Amino acid sequence: MKQPTTSTLTLEQYHAFSKLLHWLMAILMIAMLAFGLLLGEVPQAWRGFAYGLHKSTGILILMLVAVRILWRLVKPAPAMPADFSTLVKYGAHGAHLTLYALMILMPLSGWWMSTVAGRSVEFYGLFTLPPLGDVDPEYKDYSKAVHTWIGYALIALISLHAGAALWHHFIRKDATLRRMLPHFNK
Repeated sequence: MKQPTTSTLTLEQYHAFSKLLHWLMAILMIAMLAFGLLLGEVPQAWRGFAYGLHKSTGILILMLVAVRILWRLVKPAPAMPADFSTLVKYGAHGAHLTLYALMILMPLSGWWMSTVAGRSVEFYGLFTLPPLGDVDPEYKDYSKAVHTWIGYALIALISLHAGAALWHHFIRKDATLRRMLPHFNK
């Protein structure tokens, strides 16, 4: 394994707003995935509130993904270290693109799941989103399976992402993780 060069130890930091979005979304995504796995355990008296909170937060995540994509167009990510192999660079780009796709598909699939079941999607009681298609009980189980499997894929990819960051920090000993830590110096 190549030892990190000086350039990998002093990588350019991400912008403070990029860091804020990253960590806010990380917290929300992990909380939502855990909450989604536990929704069936919520007492019946609280279930409507719990599902409403889950749906609203899912839509918030969808909005934040849109902000994050727009911000990335304005302020691209810092370059990867020159000594990263082509495979590592493609792997990182592929994993990030897949994370973005799943962060979009997850709330959309939940919204669609509500639509086919004839349930509305409100955003924290402020407004109701239009349905994503028609009520169609025939797709109820399928939409739930799609939402569930996207959730499992997100859990796997978030775990891989965190594992890669820790590998960079503890094994490779480069600045890949440190440049995303929230010390807001830019």
